[in-house]
Amino acid sequence: MENLNIRQVRLAKEITIEQMADALGVHPNTYANWEKNPLSITIGNAFKIANILNVSVDSIFLACDSTKC
Repeated sequence: MENLNIRQVRLAKEITIEQMADALGVHPNTYANWEKNPLSITIGNAFKIANILNVSVDSIFLACDSTKC
């Protein structure tokens, strides 16, 4: 799953916003905002998200503008 944004990967893996938020220990609105604005995600949370989604950090954060690809 290369060159997909966070939302696309999450949906492909059939994970809800609520499940992601719970796994990250944040409010669902916080996680939803991160999907809309990935530049607001800390490095630590980027690694946590990638781990939960079982993808590399660079495939969803560095390969392209993650809001548009």
